[in-house]
Amino acid sequence: MCDAAGRALAFRLLPGQRSELRASDALLVAVVRLGRVGRVVCDRGYSSASWRAGIRLVGAEAVVPANRTHPAVPYDRAAYRRRHRVEQAWGRLGRAAARPEWRAVSTRYEKTAVSYLGALHVAAALDWIKNGLT
Repeated sequence: MCDAAGRALAFRLLPGQRSELRASDALLVAVVRLGRVGRVVCDRGYSSASWRAGIRLVGAEAVVPANRTHPAVPYDRAAYRRRHRVEQAWGRLGRAAARPEWRAVSTRYEKTAVSYLGALHVAAALDWIKNGLT
């Protein structure tokens, strides 16, 4: 999860075959502990009535378009267009990983989940420092 400026706030590592939606509740709880959450912007893969209900439960606005196979739901289209900031955050972490000492982040070079998450957290911390802490 990222903040409105596209800076990483929380991570969860899952096996490749698991749905990201399964980790979303734990990530939302982690981000709520950091402070007030105004909006949660997700792509169609997170289209779930229970996920939207969880977002409303923490007092935030769910900006999640319905999956094409689900009934349409209203969402803030202008806020959804800013979802690209999450993708840009991963891009910045990948560019940081272009240097040989950070290739472990973009390529998942590390063998264990613990070492990969450690590299990911350090790269995210450096991204926060480079892009401002405010």
